[in-house]
Order: sequence, then structure tokens, then C-alpha cells
Amino acid sequence: LPDDRHRLSGFRIVRGKLPEGKLLTDHTQRRWQRDVSQATSDWQPPADSDQPFFAEPREYVKIPETLRDGPLYVEHNHDPALAYCPNGDLLAIWYSTQTESGRELAVAASRLRQGAQEWEEADVFWNLAGRNDHAPAMFTAPDGTLFHFNGLGVDKGWGELVVVLRTSNDNGATWSAPRIIASPHGPRHQPIASAFGGSDGTIYLPCDADPGPKGGTVLHASRDHGAAWKDLSLGEPQPKFAAGKSGAWIAGIHAGVGEIEPGILVAAGRGDNIDNHMPWSISRDRGQTWTYSATPFPPISSGQRPVLRKFREGPLMLISFTPGSTFTDAE
Repeated sequence: LPDDRHRLSGFRIVRGKLPEGKLLTDHTQRRWQRDVSQATSDWQPPADSDQPFFAEPREYVKIPETLRDGPLYVEHNHDPALAYCPNGDLLAIWYSTQTESGRELAVAASRLRQGAQEWEEADVFWNLAGRNDHAPAMFTAPDGTLFHFNGLGVDKGWGELVVVLRTSNDNGATWSAPRIIASPHGPRHQPIASAFGGSDGTIYLPCDADPGPKGGTVLHASRDHGAAWKDLSLGEPQPKFAAGKSGAWIAGIHAGVGEIEPGILVAAGRGDNIDNHMPWSISRDRGQTWTYSATPFPPISSGQRPVLRKFREGPLMLISFTPGSTFTDAE
């Protein structure tokens, strides 16, 4: 990435005779960008909304045999982000690797086209050679612009990341040149796949404040459609995550964040538990300060993340995990 600077930046100079022949470049389209419809979809529900509707899970991690030993892998596929496209497609991205801290880690993508019942086979979406491309996230703006956020390490691991942004205006078929929106390499730059838009047009990107299993979530925000970004709590002291306390960032890493009313943001996190329950954070000043309390829900741990989304009709939806549930009867 030409704009990137870090402690391992350097140059290798090779002296020798220029090779003959024509330079070959890879212009092959990936599966997720082939024949992408540019028609606008009206997003009709799959069934009568007055009746219950159930569907089997649809697997999207389908690594082709030709890619399974690199640049994609079958051993470890994790941390998915999902976006809807104006044409009715769904686009899923996630990282694929042998080890989470490895330099081989790359981001894969798959598309579920409108009307299709199965996700397509995966293909490479983003991969900088020799770098840990950790933690992808996506967001679809009201005007149809797709935002792709990604952490970019120095070499291996996710403790020294910058945040990279690309955008697409053709349903994810092509993407702008990547640019760094949060630097230098370090903490507070691990994107979480819960980016969302506020009622005033602000785009919010939550990022882990710490690379460890706890330590909270911070918000990066753009009020000009992604041109400029600000870490809303940069320079503020680390909060004490306890019931009734307040601070500059969200309790728990990997937080699901959303706007419940204009200017009022809410978040559920992993770790930093309060009274042995999942922590809850609420901000009444668009993410500048947060007040903490315990949710009524059990805490979650490694391999689990909450999802927090506001429905168009108004209600807030939280999807999380429990250690197990017991049903006493058919009701």
C-alpha cells in the first residue's frame, strides 16, 4: 500500500539485466465480481410478513479446491461481515487463514445473488502480500455506496493495525483504490463488523480498543460520507467498566452498536462483564461519552460476537449466545 509507513518499511534494490518480453498482469475477474447486475431491487420479503417463515442456514464459506491451500484456506475461516447491495444481492466477506496471527491471512468473499438459493464459491477479496489483513467490515450507505473497511498489520498479528477503506458504487463489482483512514499502526484500529449509519448521516465504525480479550470498543466516525474520519475518544483515559460509571468508550470488545433514537447510541460487548452479565453501554451525545450497566443476558466469550440491529420499523434486535437452554414444555 503506497501510503503506508511502519517500522518494517524498507526497500530491496536489485541490479541486473532487464528481462525481455511483455509484463503480464492478472486481469481475471473474481467470482464475486462477474456479471453483477446493476438493476435496482425493490427487496420484497420471501414470504407473507403476516405468517411465520423459517429457512435452513445457508453456508457461505465454500473454499474451492484450487484455492484451499492458499491464498484461501479451509483450516480457519472467521470474522464475517455482510452487506446488502442495491441490486438485491448479499455480499459476505471474512478472513481465511491457517493461523489468526499469520502473514498468510487474506480476506475472502462470496455473493448470494438475488433470487438464488445458494451462495457462490468463495474467491479472494483483499490480500496484501506478507501482511496480516485482519478484521474486515462493511456498510451500505443510503445512497447505495458500499464501504469496505479492513485492518492492515505491519507483518503478523493484529496488535499493530491501520484502518484501510475502499468504496464501491456498482454493487460491489469494482472498488476504489484503498486509502488509510486511521493511523499510525497500533491499537484502536481493529474494525468490528457492526458499522452503521446514524440518523444525521454520520457513518460509525466500531473498533476494538485493545487487541486482548477485553478492554472495550472505540468509535471512529465520519460526518462527510467517508472523506474524513475521527476517533471520538482518542486521548481520553480508559474507563472503569462498572454499573453506573461513565467513560469515553464502550464496555467490551467486538461490540454490536446501533442508534436506538436520534443521537442515542447503544452497544452490547464481549468481556468487561458487569455483575457477571454482558455489558451494556448507552450514549446520549452521539458516541462522545457512555454510561455502563449490566444487560439481563449471559456474557459471551471466545468465538462469539453479539449482533445489534435496529429494524426499519423501530424495534432493536439483539442476537447473542447462551450456555444452553431448557424448554419445559411445547409452549
